[in-house]
Amino acid sequence: MRKVLFLFLLLMFSENLFPVSPFCPDLHFTTINMDNGLSNNTINVIYKDSVGFIWLGTQNGFNRFDGINVEVYPDFNNETIYTICETDSDRLWVGTNFGLKVLSRKSGSIQTIELPGVNSTAVRALKFHNDTLYICTNHGLFTQKDNSIKKTGINVTGHLTGMIIDSEGNYWLTSGDGLIYYDPHNRKYEKYRYSSTNNILNKFHCLIQVESKIYIGSENAGILVFDIPSKTFIRFMDLGNNCILNLNFYQNKLYAGTNGSGLKIISLEDQSVSSITHDPNNPYGISSNAIYSFLLDNGTFWIGTFFSGLNYNIISKNIFQVYSLPGKLNTLDLNVRSFRIGDDGRKIIGTRNGFFFISEKEAVFRNFSSENTDVLKSNIILSVFPWNDQFLIGTYSGGLYIFNPQTITLSEFRDEQLFTNNSFYSFTSDKDKQIWFGTLSGVICLDPNTGKIEQYTSSNSGLTDNLVYSILCDSDNRIWIGTAEGVCLYDNKNKTIRKDIFPTGFNPNLKMIRHLYQDSSGDIWICSEKNGLVQINKSLSAGKHYTDKNLLPDIFAISTIEDSFGYIWISTAKGLIRFDKQTGNYFLFSLTDGIPAPMFNHSVQKDEKGTVWWANEKGLLYTMPPENPEIYSEKKPIVITAVYIGGKRIKPGTSSLQYVPEFTSVINLESDQDNVGIRFSGLDFGILKSEIYEYKLDGRDSTWNKLIGQNQISYTDVKPGNYKLHIRKAGSLEPEKNIRIFKKKSYAAYFRTGIFIIIILTGIYFYRIQLIQLSNLKKKFVDPVKKRMDHSEKYQNSKLVEEESILIRNALLEYMEREQPYLNPKLKLADASAAIKYPQAKISQVLNQNLKTNFTDFVNKYRVNEFKKKAQSDSIHQYTLTALSEKCGFNSRSSFFHVFKKITSQTPLEFLKESEIGRTPPFQ
Repeated sequence: MRKVLFLFLLLMFSENLFPVSPFCPDLHFTTINMDNGLSNNTINVIYKDSVGFIWLGTQNGFNRFDGINVEVYPDFNNETIYTICETDSDRLWVGTNFGLKVLSRKSGSIQTIELPGVNSTAVRALKFHNDTLYICTNHGLFTQKDNSIKKTGINVTGHLTGMIIDSEGNYWLTSGDGLIYYDPHNRKYEKYRYSSTNNILNKFHCLIQVESKIYIGSENAGILVFDIPSKTFIRFMDLGNNCILNLNFYQNKLYAGTNGSGLKIISLEDQSVSSITHDPNNPYGISSNAIYSFLLDNGTFWIGTFFSGLNYNIISKNIFQVYSLPGKLNTLDLNVRSFRIGDDGRKIIGTRNGFFFISEKEAVFRNFSSENTDVLKSNIILSVFPWNDQFLIGTYSGGLYIFNPQTITLSEFRDEQLFTNNSFYSFTSDKDKQIWFGTLSGVICLDPNTGKIEQYTSSNSGLTDNLVYSILCDSDNRIWIGTAEGVCLYDNKNKTIRKDIFPTGFNPNLKMIRHLYQDSSGDIWICSEKNGLVQINKSLSAGKHYTDKNLLPDIFAISTIEDSFGYIWISTAKGLIRFDKQTGNYFLFSLTDGIPAPMFNHSVQKDEKGTVWWANEKGLLYTMPPENPEIYSEKKPIVITAVYIGGKRIKPGTSSLQYVPEFTSVINLESDQDNVGIRFSGLDFGILKSEIYEYKLDGRDSTWNKLIGQNQISYTDVKPGNYKLHIRKAGSLEPEKNIRIFKKKSYAAYFRTGIFIIIILTGIYFYRIQLIQLSNLKKKFVDPVKKRMDHSEKYQNSKLVEEESILIRNALLEYMEREQPYLNPKLKLADASAAIKYPQAKISQVLNQNLKTNFTDFVNKYRVNEFKKKAQSDSIHQYTLTALSEKCGFNSRSSFFHVFKKITSQTPLEFLKESEIGRTPPFQ
């Protein structure tokens, strides 16, 4: 499935994804083949059952596809599958080259069905109508009803390949020798041939009825039309390929699978034809032009090919769209860092390569970058802020600019070093119309009327850190400041900055504050890169902490905003949430919903029409939220597809599993079985990597567990008891799948435990008796030899320490070089001790006496050297400085800078400049 997911993640980034008509041939396909588990790459039939599984009949075997895994049924090995039909919630009938079989989906059993008067015959087609199963074979037509099989009076010289029943109850069948009509009421039988002289033109594969016409797919005559009232044949049209293997009809369009020319889509209104064909240069096209089977299901094209597997297109729900200006700009190609949508519809879109100004009403489109303007010194646009009918443009390391939309000109904000060489992440303005800037050198406050500037840093105020990523003025005119080391609050009344803002006993330990927001009720939302999201009320008396344990799909909370209906939208590193803070209900969106990439940037805005916009790594994303979020939910079932106990897959019909997993309500564990695994599917045929599920085992889990991009759940050390497992799509709007897990008690275990306790207590008793006896002997006798040996033993112990220190030193160095544990920011002395199997105290002694350092500095030297190596490779251009330092084992930007300066006597930027590694440092 990795290949499948990779291909579709790529197609998500193509400009044609929004929107795609389900009947447009310009679709993007992914392929399932033998590499993904199929028994054969030639697909003769595709069938979707009432539960939602896709069943595949291949040239050599019978398979089931649940959107994630392919299930192979070994009883059909070495059989060619021609047709599949469902007659009830349990039975699935399968026609093969050897005859007819029926699968009980509940028990998993497969039964071979004998046809009367026939030893062996191929079953080419099945039709279920009015409680009767019609069986088309090489030896005529059979019927199955009430567990009784009968042969009809239809005599054929060639095999029967397809069947329809018209509105009057008459049968029409295709065969290898023409079209057969049969009236079951008076047993009237007729055969119609397209050509009376050329038998090869009468070989028919399939048929479909549209009003009073029957469309027939033939072996050598293309599509034929049989007019029922006149009982005559008409040659439909020349498709360039006369071999038609399958036909489907939907919304006045005919879908014809050809043997070599792809899928033809024919409009019955104007006779226009479009094609879906194989293109070896298109990785998202179908894999072959030989279309052996086809199914159209709610906009999804399922195409079975000859020797090239199954092709299907994953349908985007198009809840979200990516902004584009036709003929000028498609932001799907851009990493959008910041933006601003004006009330007049004007847009400024900041990227990592400059910014765009767009006025659609005035037909204005301009791009500004350091390549086309001398004013802009940095192309990384961190922030955009409206100010006096103009816009402030904040960059990384390139200062602050003013953009005038009337004259479409860009100029420097102020000719002062504080504004020309700084990085500007965010802006806000207070009730006194002062402008506050969040920068990488603290907070700057500017009074535009007087020109007075105040700069707040960690050295001259209570600011926790000089790296300020977000800044907000709330409704009480307080300035919230988000830094790399937490959040601070500037009180305009007493002109002080404080960091003790959270209620007593509530300490979320937030770091790397990326976004601050106040909703309509006054609540403040604090987005942290390291520890999730905090909601705190206006009076600072109560707060809530949201992480991946209770709400978020990832602890990296990027931005929040309130929509027109009071719902809070939360962007994270692994998806987007619409959250009802009153009820706690939420809905989570992923790539399948139209989000082009899971990673967002902090810029977010609701425009005057209520549309919500986000800066995404793959474009400027927007949606118009509905009042009722339940329209997002499709209410698709979750089914259990496999059960594992002790690592082995369990077959149905055992004491552990009575029926197949999707029909099972209870899993039984014996007393000596203590681990269980469950595989499941949501049957949505989307992108597994972006799907997020939740599960909870009553009696074991107190909260819901997140499962991201996976479809397996496992529990170990299961104690005896009766448990209930809940599985659902992330959020509370989807239906749950529930299954019970029952583990028996082990009375033998209690007996063994009792015997063991008795043995232990007996041993302790006799051991204490021996200790008392030895103690009495020591009081009576003193060994003079021991006294003489004391000094000698101490000397030899000292010698052993010296030899052992060399062994410890070598083991420690080898461990650091071989395992690279320093890349783990949580590495502790205890971890190294466990790895090299020496006590912590001895390792510390060796580090102190032999290497003249301590464990922390010892590890940090490795991390600094790792950074230097990566910086001198292409990594410096692929990652931000912060991201690169984290890959080397540092847990924050501030600690990285501190350690680097301590060890090298240089800052990282000084090192990069001295080493001439790139002219522009990467964005932090």
